Amino acid sequence: MKERLSILILALAAFLTGSCIYPFIPDIEDVDIGLFVIEGDIRIGAESYIFVRNTQYLSATGEPVNVLADVWVESDKGKITRTDIYRDGAHIIDTRNLDPGDSYRLHVKPLGSSSDIEYVTEWLEVLITPELEDVSFKVDELEEKITFHVSTANPDTNPYYKWNCNEDWEYTSQFHASHIFNPSRNTVEPCLGVNTHYCWDKDVVSNIMIASTEALTENRLVNHQIYELPFMSDKLDYLYSIEVIQSSISAEAYTYWTVMLRNTDQTGGLFSPQPSELRGNIHCVGDSAKIVLGYISASKVSSSRIFVSVDDFPMQNKRQNCSAFIEINLAEQSKMRRYYYGGYDVVFLDKMTDMTSWSERRCVDCRLRGGTKEKPDYWPNNHN
Repeated sequence: MKERLSILILALAAFLTGSCIYPFIPDIEDVDIGLFVIEGDIRIGAESYIFVRNTQYLSATGEPVNVLADVWVESDKGKITRTDIYRDGAHIIDTRNLDPGDSYRLHVKPLGSSSDIEYVTEWLEVLITPELEDVSFKVDELEEKITFHVSTANPDTNPYYKWNCNEDWEYTSQFHASHIFNPSRNTVEPCLGVNTHYCWDKDVVSNIMIASTEALTENRLVNHQIYELPFMSDKLDYLYSIEVIQSSISAEAYTYWTVMLRNTDQTGGLFSPQPSELRGNIHCVGDSAKIVLGYISASKVSSSRIFVSVDDFPMQNKRQNCSAFIEINLAEQSKMRRYYYGGYDVVFLDKMTDMTSWSERRCVDCRLRGGTKEKPDYWPNNHN
């Protein structure tokens, strides 16, 4: 599947090295700000994720760079709500309980920049988003993919919609180990309480997902496709969940994202050199000549979550290309240590023969595929 990379996911993608969450403490060295891209929305009823990146000039080469910044939301009543978490390139602001009757603007002050450099949006009125009537998926066996669809209707006249999606998925190691090797005691012991078979991972969908009902006779979308995943995606290994967040956006925002979508198709990504200068609704307070790309909207969002199990579509061969088991007797302690430090783990012990079976650690420890043992609170099964 060809993904259109949005600014949102590029702040999370290949250049990041983990998924830890830690308190946001501004502390970085001076940076050359260059051409800025700021993406995200002020989402009433959900947390707001704001991404700040350096992009390329038309003549530039090299990778885009995440930029840490002091980011906050200001209301027209003078209330300031600041970033308190930085995770995977996102400055996360808790805007869940802000008043949708107020107007808001976003402030971004890159750390290490001149004291007078600050990026600010215009004042934004909060648009009220209609409820998601339905989020569903369809299995396309012909093209071997799963497609995701939304249905919604807006009693108001605003015909413009935008979606963001958060993904969580559970996956498993090739083998479910019943025992572990303890190198400090040279012993093989039962796994008690903790396993490395089930893991969880997360991501943010990269696609620019927008739609308009302006040309339709009714302000309604029925089974409108927003996203797809191939059967062979690692995200569909065991149990997959997608949270769809729907926002109403203005005509100006819709135009901005339409142009960005076209540019993305032509250049391969929104951090590729841009063939057109579409600046959006953000400006630099300290230097009006500085170019900043991005369009921030404010809306009271609606959301819905669904799950897709591996049992919902045809079985796929997703084996990890693990080699045949290596058999080692319990008495061969030095050999077990050698394989352990060579990247292997015990899978199980045959107590009748005292033989242990070993495989590559990547085939036993699911964490080596990038996930963690942190199961989301809303996950529907009982194992850990």
